[in-house]
Order: sequence, then structure tokens, then C-alpha cells
Amino acid sequence: MGANTETSKDAQKLCLSLIGPFGLTAGDGSRIAISSKRGQALLALLAASDNHDRSRSWLQSILWCDRSAEQAKASLRKELSNLKKLVNAHGVEALKADTTRIWLEPEAIEWDFHGPKSGAKQDFLEGLDIPGEDAFEDWLREYRAHLRSPSPRTAQDAEGDTEMVDAARHAPALAAAIAVLPLRLEPAQPDLQFAVLGVGEEIINRLARLKWLPVIARGSSFSLGDTIIDPRAAGAALGARYIVEGSVRAFGSSYRLHASLTDAEDGKSLWSDTVNLDNLGDPQAIAFPLNGVAAALDHTIDKNEQMRAMAKRGDNLDVMELVWKAKYHMIRLTADDISEAQNLLDAAAELAPNSSEVLIEQAWLNIRRLWLKRGSDDEVRAARKAAQKAIFADPDDARGHMIAGIAEFWLHQPLRAEGLLRRAIELNPSLVMAHAQLGSALHHKGDRAEAIEALETAKRLSPNDADLFFAEGELAMAHLAEGNLETAIEHAEASLSRRAAYWAAHIAKINALVGLERLQEARTASDELYAVHPGFSPEYVNWLPYVDVSRNDALRAGLNRAARPND
Repeated sequence: MGANTETSKDAQKLCLSLIGPFGLTAGDGSRIAISSKRGQALLALLAASDNHDRSRSWLQSILWCDRSAEQAKASLRKELSNLKKLVNAHGVEALKADTTRIWLEPEAIEWDFHGPKSGAKQDFLEGLDIPGEDAFEDWLREYRAHLRSPSPRTAQDAEGDTEMVDAARHAPALAAAIAVLPLRLEPAQPDLQFAVLGVGEEIINRLARLKWLPVIARGSSFSLGDTIIDPRAAGAALGARYIVEGSVRAFGSSYRLHASLTDAEDGKSLWSDTVNLDNLGDPQAIAFPLNGVAAALDHTIDKNEQMRAMAKRGDNLDVMELVWKAKYHMIRLTADDISEAQNLLDAAAELAPNSSEVLIEQAWLNIRRLWLKRGSDDEVRAARKAAQKAIFADPDDARGHMIAGIAEFWLHQPLRAEGLLRRAIELNPSLVMAHAQLGSALHHKGDRAEAIEALETAKRLSPNDADLFFAEGELAMAHLAEGNLETAIEHAEASLSRRAAYWAAHIAKINALVGLERLQEARTASDELYAVHPGFSPEYVNWLPYVDVSRNDALRAGLNRAARPND
């Protein structure tokens, strides 16, 4: 009887065909028609995952990447409902879901692939195309390559394998890519394993939004397993210079994620941090902490790549090495450094004139140059055009929208600026400068409470960001306008401690001291401003794009009160 029962169960199993054109058949051999391309893709995404499950948020970002979060959530819900009616109507419940995840039951369905296959005659999901869904197309391309190539070494293979580690030490330079290894749950709790895998997926999704940094697909990086592995061995197996690993531990009623970043070429630890996660299964609860993790990784790798490029001598530099050197000089914000950055980006543009990365850095250089010298409206319009060109090259790169938003802000177009900056944050919630620029735009528009919130968000996302002086200075100006004079002075001093030449922070401090009738301190602060900017004039304040121009008048009046008779 047992054998007959087992045969009956096998006969009921669905068969999912993914090598070649998509196909799904019931246990009796009848075809189950899945006409929706996204429905076909959803089943393939589940089947191809290690545990045949995916988080709802990940599926939304892959299959509805151009829609708002609410629209994507509704679209997934509708697609899942239709799929369940088709897939689960044949005696077995193969497709299941809860509030956070969707999965296939292995006992109820079988498929025609089992990991990498060399020399496959047909492609995985042959002929399937979803126009406009670049995230899915990227995943499909990477997974097809994964199936054609030998399987990477697993963590168990690599553990204790001194030959592999030694080979990693002497291997050629790895690509400037990042891989996120599956997070370890300590101690192990089977009922939370899916949620912890989802946290790792969310980190990968956020890193992919940076655009400038190639991210190894989850299917490849998670194939190494969650056993501890030497990062150099992982880098060699995955072809990635940067390896992220970490663990999740219960801490009271919440959890703590400890993550670290290692340079896989030399094994050097570059960054580590611990963040609190209130609820592993709630995407909203983990969103901001993981945005901060992505921002910190962005900042750390950006700095490391600049240092690598600056250490390289000679004229034989590739496009990205030229870009990294240019970024090193841009951060320094001196006329000489801006000029050198321009030369380097010109050289990069000769090698790759249509590179979106080169176009974005050229546009960003224009903004920094104009910020230094307070450019004319015509120059700002030219900068806006450069930003629009960058957006056209890659409309999903948040940086192009941010740069265009800054230009619109300087052209006294606050609504356009706000829309572009909010779009930049939507595309990449980890983009620290977009939050800071949104806060600045809101402050100059008069929405000071929301401005302060956006600026504080920028600070929390990346406390060590190279441009944090800007957020601190804008916070000083916003609190000054709100009448929080002591707080304005604190933020101004924090800004000037990071960049002594930031004149907006000087202006905020001087005006706050004048408002407190501490005129002698205000005059000393004024002396400090003129020491770093000998050519400074109160008329500089006219360049600040306040919607209410009485703010410009008030700032100039404060500067004049603090000025010494001979200024």
C-alpha cells in the first residue's frame, strides 16, 4: 500500500520546464497554460532560488521595478492570486505564500534543471522577455551564465582548503565588484532562516541601486552557503574584490545584524558595524537600517577605490581608474583640484564617450565647480543639460536625477528641484547627498521642519560621509531660520570642523551669534570667515535661492552687524 501511495503522490506532481521555452504540466500530462510573462518569470525565480522561495519585496523589485512600492505590491498580489488558481487546481498545492514570502513546495512540483549544466543546448527560459523590466533581464542574463559555467566552490569545499586561499592571494587583481555572502543566524533557528536570507537579499538589492558598483547575483554569492569562509577564497570563487559577510543574533525582542566588509585581494578588513533590526520579517522595519548599511558600504568602497587609483602611476589608466582619480580631486574642492579632475574626466571621455559613469561624474564636477564660484544662470543651465544627458544615459541611476535637481534648485525652480530629488531618493534610498540636497531645497523653500528631518536622515545614513559638512551647514541654516540659535551654532561648528572653508556654515554661525547679541563673538567669527575667504562679500548671500528673499536680506544684515569698521 505504501508503494502505491508513493506512486500516486508522484503522479500528482506538477512538472515545471525551464530549460528551453517555459512549460508547466499537471500530473496527468495535461498542459497548464500560464499566459502571463510575469507569472512565468515568478515561477522561474522561485524554482531557481536555493530554497525555492523569495521575499515579496524582492520579487516586487525584480518584476515591477519601474512602479511605486504600493503599485508593485498590488501587482504582485494580483499576479499571485491568478497563479494560485492555475497552479493549485490540480490536486496539489504547489504554490504557497504568507505575508512576507512566496514559495514552491518541492514535494508537489519538480523541474528540469538542478544547478549548473555545461554545454546546455537550450537557454534557461528561452524566448522570455519582459520589456522595460531591466532588473529581471539582468537577473536572467546572470542566471543563464551561472547555468553554463562550473559551479563555484562551496563554503564546505573551501573551509580549510589552504591551496584555494593561497591561490586567492596570488590571483590576478579581482574586479571592483561586491558580493554579499548569506548571513548566518546565531544560534540557528530554522523558523527564522528564510527571514535572515531575506535580509541578505535586501542588502544586495540596495547595493544594486548604487549603479556604479557591480553586484554579484544572489544565486552565485548565496551558493557558497552560510558557513564561515575566508573572504579571499570567496572573492576568488566569485570574482569580486569586496566581500560582505555577517550574522544576525536575537537581542531581547529585536535582532542585531553585524556586518563587515573585506578586501578579498589582501584580506584587509575595511568596515564593520552592528545595527538593530526590530522585526526581521517586516520590510519597513529593516528598511532604514539596511539603507544605512548600503550607504556605509558605498562610502567605504568609494574611498578605497580612490586610494587604489591614486596609488597607480603612469599613463596606462583605464576609464574607471581615471574616474576614481577625478573623484579624489573633486572631494577636495579647490580650484587646482577641480582643474585636475576635469583633465582626468576629459581623458576618460576620450576612451568611453558614452559611459554613463563618465557622464555622471562630468555633471557632478560641473555642480561642484559652480558651487565654488557661484556660477551664472547660463552656467547652471549648462550643468542642468549635462545632468539631463546623464539621466538619458541611465535613467535608473539616482545620481543623475539628484544633479539635475540641484541645478533646478539653483535656477529658483523649487518644485522641479524637489521632484527630481525625491525621485533620486526613490531610486536609491541610500544616496546620502540626495537626502541632504532635498533638505537644503526644502529649507530654502520654507518647509523647514521637513528640511531638518531630511538633513538628519542624511547624517544618520552615513555619519562619516565626505560631504557631511554640507548637511551640518544646512542644518545650521535651517535652525537659524527656525530661531533655534544655539542649535544653529552647534551645527555650524560641526560643519566647520569638517570643512573650515564652508561659507554657508560661517554665515549661519555669525547670524546666530548676532541674534543672541553676542556681538564680540560674532565679530571673531566674521574674522574667521574673511581669513578663509579674503574676497568674501555679504552680497554672496544673494546667490542663496530662497523663495522668500527677506531671508537673504536678514542674513546680509546679520553679516553687516558683525563686520568690523574696515571690512
